Amino acid sequence: MKQGIFLGILIGVFLILIYSPAFSTFLIGDDFDWLDSAYCGWQHPLRLLQPIGGFFRPLIKVTYLVDYSLFGPHAFFYNVTNLLFHIINVSLLCMLLFRVTGRIFSTAIAALGFAASAFHSEATLWAAGRPDSVLAIFLLLTLLLLSCRWERFRVLQHVSITLLGLCAACSKESWVLLPVIAITYLWLIKGRPMTEAVLSALPLILLLSIYLFYFIGVPILTTGSFSPPYGAVGFNSIINKFGYLMFKYVGAGEFFVGSAWQLIIVSIILISIVYRLLMTKNFLALWGAIWMLSFVWVSLPIYYAASRYNYIPLIGFWVMLTAGLEYELGCLANRFQLRKRFVYGIAISLFGFYVAHQSIMVRWDIQDYRRYGELHRIVYNMYLSVKSRLPIEQPVIFVNSGTRRAVTEARVFFYGYRKLFFSREDAIWQEVSIDALANFAGEPFIRLLRPVPGCSIVTTLRTSSTILVFDDSGFSISHSAELQQYVADYYCKNGCLPPKVEVLRFVSAQD
Repeated sequence: MKQGIFLGILIGVFLILIYSPAFSTFLIGDDFDWLDSAYCGWQHPLRLLQPIGGFFRPLIKVTYLVDYSLFGPHAFFYNVTNLLFHIINVSLLCMLLFRVTGRIFSTAIAALGFAASAFHSEATLWAAGRPDSVLAIFLLLTLLLLSCRWERFRVLQHVSITLLGLCAACSKESWVLLPVIAITYLWLIKGRPMTEAVLSALPLILLLSIYLFYFIGVPILTTGSFSPPYGAVGFNSIINKFGYLMFKYVGAGEFFVGSAWQLIIVSIILISIVYRLLMTKNFLALWGAIWMLSFVWVSLPIYYAASRYNYIPLIGFWVMLTAGLEYELGCLANRFQLRKRFVYGIAISLFGFYVAHQSIMVRWDIQDYRRYGELHRIVYNMYLSVKSRLPIEQPVIFVNSGTRRAVTEARVFFYGYRKLFFSREDAIWQEVSIDALANFAGEPFIRLLRPVPGCSIVTTLRTSSTILVFDDSGFSISHSAELQQYVADYYCKNGCLPPKVEVLRFVSAQD
């Protein structure tokens, strides 16, 4: 265990050197929405349980709440938190693999390969991508806990596993695969009978049953249907996405075009790998394949391939690759009477090239996120220039006259791998809403800027209001009675506000 921890620390130092330029990246897009949903956590903790965008992820809200409580709007520390989660996962992976294999060399290869990968950079470079890294912490902790036999403390073990499972369930929806991963780990790796493996994972199974009943069963019973937050895609799209991800994991994602022959090659290779692992009884590599394929398949119905979804599958990929190649290279050396040092030397050289290449790609991805973050920082600084002149006792009529399409600009050219930057067409420069921006820059534990409910808009527009106008040069404050009257008349006539106009007011954070 000590060797695993020490190895994790060494790789952590390497990651700090690679990721250090990312610490100056400003917050991006969804970060402001996550924070806006978390400010209420101290005064009203139960509100953290409310879904955000259809997702139940209260623990992620807690991480944002702690970040803001400790560091306020200083984005540097949010990026440090992101990297800290990644380093924790790498250390836990080192501890788990060393516990299973007892070999420091193969453990180092698997952990470093996963740590240095740029294929999951969204989870390590963007705070809103942290649900995957937070979930991975509880997956690995659960497996480490299951590795121990607590004959005299069976109840304590079950309670601990239940708490870890609950934390996983509060992190991200793909936690539902944890019972499968835990059972196969105990069965294939620890060599326990299937019945004993299931009984050991029983707290997770019970927790999963409750989770599925509440989030899927109850909606079906009450409304007759269940709609996932992200729309499902067709079978062909799922197969193409799967093929693309398999190509991407071996570094050939840019060459995948969805041709039938490419999908056939992927199928043949995967079937051959699984067959070979079964024949050689390489259960560690087989379990890694199960881990990878399970977490890949759970994300396939989502219509886009965000790189953060690769974070957890890549753990299984590197377990499979390292355990498989270690065995096969040994067989190759014995069959052709080659020195193992020579064979492993070639493999290490290729691996070193891979790590160097991925480190460069991470640096390029950092440039992409920093450039995109700067566009958000510009808007933030613009708001700070008028923040002190914005009366908190009056309603605010916000007019968004900005024309710059910052998200579109950021998509024009990427240094690193392709990325998904979502645009909010009604937001400031497609980036952030005025209420989330104002709360981030203000005092959200005291007061919050919130949209006025539709039933109160007419009454609000009849009172003295502050008009906040945004254009591409910045924010300005107006007290034009004509503009306020125009907004009121438009609402009375059409039953809605004019395009890109909002009516908001400051409310106490205690409400």
